[in-house]
Amino acid sequence: MKYSKKELRQRYRQIRSEVAKSQRIKESVAVCEHLFCTEAYQSAEVILSYLSYGSELRTETLLEQAFRDQKILAAPRINGNEMVFLQMDSDTVFEKNSYGILEPVSGQEILPETYGKVLLVLPGLCFDRKNGRIGYGGGFYDRYVSAHRTKSNIEIVALALSCQYFDGTIPMEAHDIRPDFVVFPYGIQAE
Repeated sequence: MKYSKKELRQRYRQIRSEVAKSQRIKESVAVCEHLFCTEAYQSAEVILSYLSYGSELRTETLLEQAFRDQKILAAPRINGNEMVFLQMDSDTVFEKNSYGILEPVSGQEILPETYGKVLLVLPGLCFDRKNGRIGYGGGFYDRYVSAHRTKSNIEIVALALSCQYFDGTIPMEAHDIRPDFVVFPYGIQAE
């Protein structure tokens, strides 16, 4: 059966929202532990990561480890139709944006092209076997990657709960980005 992007968004928001908090935390930790073992994480100078919201995979484990590993860590801030990543530290102040998602109030903008190896952690609702992705529909990450990927050494990873695997083919358009790999609680999926 074929689904539209809209149908997949609705379906996987519902599926993900039904995961018990304890299960989401357990799977989030397992995903992060797999990520920490990758060359992409270990060699990254900079980690650009979303801050988890609602029923998303919890990124706290990733953020805490990245701070301990003394990596430059940045989170997104929405400016109109564009997204920038602002550096975070222990004193960073956060506020909710118009979507209800926490973002840094201020901080140095991190431009991937000024660093060696950058790991971008991509949110999403579901992923298929070829790393096709259904995001939230705003296109912020698609535009960001389009603007920076050819000028920098960005590797893109998506972190997903086990319920976020779609056993089908996600409809993709030319501007839709695919992560280089997806980390699930049971392991890593690379295209």
